[in-house]
Amino acid sequence: MAESTHGVRPPWFAGPALPALLVLVALAVGATPKIVGDGGEYLIYAVSIARGHLPPLSPRDLQEAGPSLARAAGGLRSWEPQRAFIPAESGRGDFAHFWFYPALAAPGALVARLAGVDPVWSFVLLNVALLFLAWRLAVARFGWAVSLLVCGGPVLWWIDKVHTEAFTFALLTIAVTSLRSRPWLSLVALGAAATQNPPIAALLVPFAAAGLWITRARLNWRQTIAGLAGGVLFAALHPAYYLLVHGTPSLLAYSSKGAFPGLSESGAVLWDTNIGLVFGHPLFVAAIVVSMVAIVVRRPAALADAELAASAAALPVFLFAFSQTVNVQHGATPGMSRYALWLLPLTLRLFDLARTEARARTWLEPWAALSFLVCLVAYHPSVAEGAYRPSYASRWLWTRAPGYVRPLPEIFSETVRGDDGGIHVPVAMPGCEKVLLEGGPRERPMWPVPCYPAVVPDACQGAGTLCYANRTPRGYAFDVLPRAARSNVQFSAADTWSQAAEPIVRRLLDAAVWPSLRPGPEQGSSSCLRAVEHVGRVWDLQSEQAVVLVAKGTAAGARVFLRLPRSMEGAIVDAESGAEIGWAAVQGPSFEPAALSLPEHDGLLLVVLR
Repeated sequence: MAESTHGVRPPWFAGPALPALLVLVALAVGATPKIVGDGGEYLIYAVSIARGHLPPLSPRDLQEAGPSLARAAGGLRSWEPQRAFIPAESGRGDFAHFWFYPALAAPGALVARLAGVDPVWSFVLLNVALLFLAWRLAVARFGWAVSLLVCGGPVLWWIDKVHTEAFTFALLTIAVTSLRSRPWLSLVALGAAATQNPPIAALLVPFAAAGLWITRARLNWRQTIAGLAGGVLFAALHPAYYLLVHGTPSLLAYSSKGAFPGLSESGAVLWDTNIGLVFGHPLFVAAIVVSMVAIVVRRPAALADAELAASAAALPVFLFAFSQTVNVQHGATPGMSRYALWLLPLTLRLFDLARTEARARTWLEPWAALSFLVCLVAYHPSVAEGAYRPSYASRWLWTRAPGYVRPLPEIFSETVRGDDGGIHVPVAMPGCEKVLLEGGPRERPMWPVPCYPAVVPDACQGAGTLCYANRTPRGYAFDVLPRAARSNVQFSAADTWSQAAEPIVRRLLDAAVWPSLRPGPEQGSSSCLRAVEHVGRVWDLQSEQAVVLVAKGTAAGARVFLRLPRSMEGAIVDAESGAEIGWAAVQGPSFEPAALSLPEHDGLLLVVLR
């Protein structure tokens, strides 16, 4: 059995340590520190602690931190700290997210305040220090290639962000890295990570068991027990504090589903096309697959490893914890779920075994370098936050092969709408290739405009039942979704076909050859719709045979300007009652600009030109 490098302890800045530090510092200095997600809470804690005001905070502490929030870059302009503040009986209070991470940044915030520097830089300094410590220990234990593959990935984006991702990633990396040589440090690191994310405390059991197994023939098993005690004390800090101050073990419990998840919920962080690790970091996932195959083929006995078993035991714990959040598609990310970062350090020992036992160094080193270069571009700190926009994979699959994927309703709804509003129904892709519907009373609308209002099967019409309608060449195929616990579904009848209008709309769209229609914006400069006047909103679909317009809120003098391939005409229909209220005709030479007048109407009008 080949030896790993756990006994090698180079000087702190020897070998790849110094270049890594320079890269981290360059990324931090070259970026603009930003507050993302719940970062405002952490900044208030750090600024308050730096002033000597320890938690629980007073309302005045929130006011005194106001100038720091106003100067910070990020999405805090509409954030009101008072709304996130949870007071205790004493009148003082806390935020749902714990104060341990910002307490580590507080000394830097104090220095920044005295020097007249923005206190957000204290978090940048803390992030760089933690990531460098994790990198140095990982390199000494696993070598530069394995360490670069794990540490030189998506976590780079969070270097300049006021958020806990660098903190959690670094401590999990330290825990995995130190398990063989310093089990006590591994357990203390897990306990410290659990202060911000309590589910991590569950890892103390498998890591302590692995540590005791590894040290069973040594005389330092007592250090492992001491480390376990330290880890438990750290992990108990979060629930003990909240029990003492608020009478509950965690304020985060209010944002937990508290139900056993289904496969789609527990696996979303792995394979969802919008937030999943597979699509967000494909080179890394490919390395996992190749490493597993190499070990199984060349030395399968190497998989019977205590360190690997401890990391493997953490995977179901994490996936269960991820599934409990009521905000699956959270912010504070360029796209891929930030929870996926927790999974990366768990692979360190797997890659190490592939390197030492399966002789994978020949491909692992260039692959790690390639992965780092790709992530340096894709996850550079300057990349914009992009939690509520479709990834390339999502956009392609939801439009080209909608029946092959079943995203969580929250992810689909928020991505299509581009907001963090939870599940809104009905909602559809711009070309109606994939539509999320909810069953309910017979008279309630189900289909959003401008989609074809197909007859919905009984299985999708039950109250509260969510269904995907996936467009096919011959209509729609329906996919009933399992009911998710604590899903806040908001129905809106706005911008929908009424039940009364559905038969008329179907007849008109059938005559326009619905399967051939595509959104006008997809046509680019060839779109028939050129401009509008005095119209609240217009949806347009077009093909060589027809142009479909749905206009909302037409005022007096409403007009749409078209450039049609030939003369066309058709009925103007009230999309709520289904009544024909006018006739539209566009005459003239091909592709000549023409204006089409629309009647004044508060609701929706459907115009089908053929």
